[in-house]
Amino acid sequence: MIFVSDSNLLGMQILIRNLGDETRCNEIMIPLKTSADATKLSMPPNIIIPGLEGTAGQAWYNIGTSINNNTNILQLHRFGECTTVKEVAEACFEHVKAELKSNHPFYIIGYSYGSFVAIALAAMLEKTATEANSY
Repeated sequence: MIFVSDSNLLGMQILIRNLGDETRCNEIMIPLKTSADATKLSMPPNIIIPGLEGTAGQAWYNIGTSINNNTNILQLHRFGECTTVKEVAEACFEHVKAELKSNHPFYIIGYSYGSFVAIALAAMLEKTATEANSY
C-alpha cells in the first residue's frame, strides 16, 4: 500500500500515488477542497484541467488545500474517444459553461496537455461572450 504521507517514494510508486482517483473517475467536474472562505464559495469556480492522465488525483487534492478560491477539476475520462484537442474542448464545453456565471471572473488553468484544452475552451467561451482567463 502506498500512502500520501510517504516521503521516500521512487519512480512508479510516485506515479501510482499521483495518478487519478479511480473512485471518482466517472465524474466530469470534481470540486476540490480548498482554503476558500465563505465569501468566495458563491463565486464561479476556477477550473483546473489536468495533464494527459485527465484525472483528479492525490496531487491535485494536495494542491487544492493551498488554493484560496472555489476550484473544480475537469476530468477528461468521458472524452477518451476524442482524437484532437478541439474535439475534447467541444465535448466538455457545456460542462464548463454550466459551472460559470456571467459577469463573474474565473480562471481556466491547464497543466501540461490540459493547457491546450484550456486555450481551446477559452477561445470557445470568448465566442459566447464569456470572458475567460487561461493559464
